[in-house]
Amino acid sequence: MKISIRTRLTVWYVMLLLVSLLSFGGIFSYSLFKIFMHRIDSQISSVANMMVHTVVKPSGQLLIPGDFDIILERFFGIRTAGNYIQVLDPHGAVVARSSNITGFNLPITKETYNNAIKGYTTFEVVRNIGRYPVRVVTKPIILKDQGHVAIVQVASSLDFMEEIFHSLAYIFLYIIAASILLAGAIGWFLAKKALKPVAEITKTARRIGAESLNERINVKTPQDEIGMLAATINEMIARLERSFKQIQQFTADASHELKTPLTILKGEMEVALRAGGNPVQMKEAIE
Repeated sequence: MKISIRTRLTVWYVMLLLVSLLSFGGIFSYSLFKIFMHRIDSQISSVANMMVHTVVKPSGQLLIPGDFDIILERFFGIRTAGNYIQVLDPHGAVVARSSNITGFNLPITKETYNNAIKGYTTFEVVRNIGRYPVRVVTKPIILKDQGHVAIVQVASSLDFMEEIFHSLAYIFLYIIAASILLAGAIGWFLAKKALKPVAEITKTARRIGAESLNERINVKTPQDEIGMLAATINEMIARLERSFKQIQQFTADASHELKTPLTILKGEMEVALRAGGNPVQMKEAIE
């Protein structure tokens, strides 16, 4: 299947734009995701750190009254709204949780529990506990004298982030589709305009024949590639014109040089024919 240069240029232009838009969309989405996750991690880390200093007495005893999240927010200024808070003992058993956790527990994997026992804080995204995933920080509470006394988990729903990224996906989809259509139309127009001199060169070159070798292709922009191509074709036509003129001159000279001996030969043959069939004169004429 023959594909014109105009079509190939348009396809290349559209593909380049598509790759650029997808790359930009990917980088933008990744950067925005990192920003959101950093802010969420900072928020739940702040709540977890305040929980560490609030729910444990200096003696190491847990101080967790009922509806502790409401008390924390009213009396200690710890903002728990929108956050899920859960406190576990050193063995991983739930000992308290915020009032907004109903019907489920924040899961803790074996790896996360082992990290907490070793004194490490773990950030992770947990799914399958609701419509939207949640970002969870698991932080151990370790006192100098008592050692490991509890584990605090603070989670925040990623619903707003999911909705934002879904909206961004639709926006990017529409933008990319519109950009591709617009780029295709513009690319087709620009390719047609750029290749118009080539069509004129082709038309002129087809019209030039042996009888019209004096014609030349009009070079409008001699400094670009198309102008250089037209100039090269003009030089080739000039060489052909000189060759044709040399051939014509050689033919004329050869015709002139052969005219005199042929005339003499014709005269001798006529004389021989008028000799009346005398064999001696015929032989002399032929010799």
